[in-house]
Order: sequence, then C-alpha cells, then structure tokens
Amino acid sequence: MFKKFLILVVFLGLFSVAQVSAANIEIINNETGGNVTVNYYIRQYAPQHPITKEVITLAKNGTPMVVFGNGSGKNVMIVAGVHGNELPPQLAALKLIDYLADKKINGTVYIVPFLIPSSTATSSRYWKGQNPNSIADHKGTPTNRIVQIAKERLIQALGDFHSTQPGGTPGTDAVFCSRTPTYESYKIAYYISKNSLSKLIAYEKAGLEYQGALEDVCNLEGIPSVTCEVLSPHGTVAVGSVDRSFMQMILFLKYNNIILDASLSISQVVTSANTIKNYYESYKRLPSNVTINNNYYNMGQVLYLSCKATLNINSGSTSMISVGNLKSATASYENYKRGIIYKSEYLKVARNVIGFIEVYNRAPNYASTSRGKIPFHKLVYMYTRILCFYSVNGRLPGYVTV
Repeated sequence: MFKKFLILVVFLGLFSVAQVSAANIEIINNETGGNVTVNYYIRQYAPQHPITKEVITLAKNGTPMVVFGNGSGKNVMIVAGVHGNELPPQLAALKLIDYLADKKINGTVYIVPFLIPSSTATSSRYWKGQNPNSIADHKGTPTNRIVQIAKERLIQALGDFHSTQPGGTPGTDAVFCSRTPTYESYKIAYYISKNSLSKLIAYEKAGLEYQGALEDVCNLEGIPSVTCEVLSPHGTVAVGSVDRSFMQMILFLKYNNIILDASLSISQVVTSANTIKNYYESYKRLPSNVTINNNYYNMGQVLYLSCKATLNINSGSTSMISVGNLKSATASYENYKRGIIYKSEYLKVARNVIGFIEVYNRAPNYASTSRGKIPFHKLVYMYTRILCFYSVNGRLPGYVTV
C-alpha cells in the first residue's frame, strides 16, 4: 500500500490570489527512502517552494511520485534518479514540479524525481549492489515498480532522464529510443532531438542493446519510452545541465500535448528583450534561453518573437505572438561592415528572418543586409536593442547600428 497526500499550492500576490494545480503525492515504494538533503547538490540547488519541500520531506519514507492533472488527455510519466549519482535530472524534475504547479495540464503527468532517495542521499549509482537500469524486468526492484505502475495507470508515454559523464556512454546530451515494438518511441525521441541539442540514438529493437533498462522494458510492454541524457560528471552538477534536462522534459511534455506553447503580448517580448540585451552587454554572448511568462525560450525562438514584435509594432498590431518549437542557428557566419541600418531595411530583414524560420524551423545563421552578412547572435542583439528603444521612447528607432 502507498500513502497519498494532497497539496494545493496557492500563491498570494499583493492584490490577487491565484489558485494553481492540485498535486497528489504518493509514496510508491516504502523500501527506498532516504534524506536527499544529505546530498550537497540537492540541498544547495533544490527549489525552495512548498510542493518541492514536501516532496523532499516525503522522500525519507520512500519513492515519491507527484501527480498533476485530472485524468483527461494522455497519461505520461517522467522518471529521474534511477542512478542516485546522476543529479541534474533529479533537480530538473523538482524544477518541473514547480513549473507545472501553476500550469493548465492537458492530461495527467506522473513525476518521480527520486526513484531511490537513499541512493540520491549518498550519490550512489547502485541499489543493493546492482545497476537499477539493468533489472527493470526483475520483480521487486525499484525500476520494475515503475513498469508496474506504468501498466496500472495506463501510461501512454514514459521518459527516463539521466546524466552521462564525459567520456562515458553516450558522453553527450542525447536521447535514446527504439523503432520496434513501439515506433512512437522513435517519434518522441526525434522530436526532442530536433528541438534541442540532444543527439538522437535510435535502435531497431528494444531490449537488445540494453537488456533490463527501464526504457527498453517499457517499450517491450507496449509503453512508448525514451531515455534522455545530459552531460555532467557523476556526483556533481555541471553548469547548465539542469536547464538542459529540464528542457528535455518540457519537450517530452509538449510532444504529448500535455502543455502547449502560450501566446505572448508585445510587452512581454519587449521585457525579455531588455533582459537579453543586458546579458549580452555584460557577458558578450547570448544566454542559452530566457524565461517569459514561466516558459523557456531558446535564442532561435527569441529572434522570431523579436522580429514579429518589431513588425507588429510598426503596423500598429496588438495581436498576441506565438512561436512553436524551433532550433537556434546551426553555425555563426559573419561578413559585414559596421554602420547604420535604416528602419525600412531592418523591417525587411525581420520579414526575411521570419520567412526563413517558418520554412526551415530554425533560425538563420546570418541575414543579408546592405552592410553585409550579420550573424545570428548579432541579429538577436540588434532586434532586442530595437525593442528596448521602443520601450523607452514609445516608437521604433529610425535606424540601428551594427
């Protein structure tokens, strides 16, 4: 039997109260409990919000599983911590729990942030001397418990999230899948790979290369599953690894239509432009992503949003702007002379950039202008500066320097 807890997280604003998603927290395995805050990285970097604090506390009693949604739509599951020393996805799962707390869920999401809390506490890779990711077909093991729950709850897609150390297998951000017996596994992995920097690693048949792995056992049971990896040394947290694992989780949910891309107002895009402009001027590079209205956007999406906002402002349109999943530029190429680009031209360039993105589903490596070929990162910076000028002056600038 498992214990069930109900948490209703309510955020209090100065003038309003916003009710967010209710989450059930279940203990699904009473033999795995541990104090995960003994682990320095969990203690140092775990979100300090009510729901994640409760999850961390309950992990002392066993494996916690957080459930969002009302049963409509797809049932999907996200698992982290199969290996206790792979910390980025466990922190990313906590971050995801907080993220979903105020989101409208189209379906039901089951999140297991620490499969074996006792192993997470000690940053151990093993459970009773065994690799948990090679015994998912053995009854009584933590990974087999996930398989059983996935079958009981009629899970329609499962993501198992890991980290891989330098020189290991695969030794890079990646997503594993198989084409048979569940081709949907390949489709999920392809989507995540296409919309992130994760390498696609596809096998023809589940269970041959990694016998007993959670992903493979689930695929053999007819539950489409993938394994996502981010690069980080075992037992530690590499810079950016939590965010990359989180993004893989978001893409997994978006593929399954659990969460949808939200439309943004021009003011929201303008506010984000100021953040990116300040970051670029401080660090001489673009950030990997930016948060707008509680959603993460990569710089390819930011370029699209910035160009679209610029054109909308020019035409007097106040329409909301939406952007799908797309990649940033694949390279950076520049060959231009410094100087001025007038308004008529930067509006034309914005239309060309949007046209390119809508055809190729990625940001261009450069844009051709009268000054030459302006590289992707300079394009992002240029349009954020245009929007920042608008935020101060209430109009678009007559020109912009490059």
